[in-house]
Amino acid sequence: MTELTDILSKTPKRTTCTFANWLSTLSEDEQDSVKKAMLNPEWSHLALTTTLKEHGMPCDRRLMTVHRNGECKTCGPI
Repeated sequence: MTELTDILSKTPKRTTCTFANWLSTLSEDEQDSVKKAMLNPEWSHLALTTTLKEHGMPCDRRLMTVHRNGECKTCGPI
């Protein structure tokens, strides 16, 4: 078996999602508020990212967009 065949024959390791890790540190009430804001189209990606970063979120705007669109492979849809 070649090195590439060996690598591809194994399931890739999933990394944990930094957004999910951060969200899990919040209270249940705060988590609900974040999720509601993410679903609210009145919050732009930039405004939401800026606000959440001020409260410790380690993500950038691109990752926020991925989560708002439900495209995170770890988290799935909100």
